[in-house]
Amino acid sequence: MKNFVKPDLSPYFAGLPVIGIWMRFEYENVNNYTQCVNVMHNWFNIAEDKECKNIVKKQCYLSGARLIYNLLTGKTFESKLII
Repeated sequence: MKNFVKPDLSPYFAGLPVIGIWMRFEYENVNNYTQCVNVMHNWFNIAEDKECKNIVKKQCYLSGARLIYNLLTGKTFESKLII
């Protein structure tokens, strides 16, 4: 995508606990569409990690990944699950 505009997730990060600092740092390094999709997939993987026992961390990453999916596709993640 030639004219990629990175979605502004500042309001999302502002409402998160301390884990939001790490998520914001990772997201700030996104410069193109492919990197944005890679971060989204990485966050989905962290949210689905069986080793992680921190439920708050998992929920933060899951909701962040779903937000990116929504902003990139214009559809909710739940609509993907129905198809």
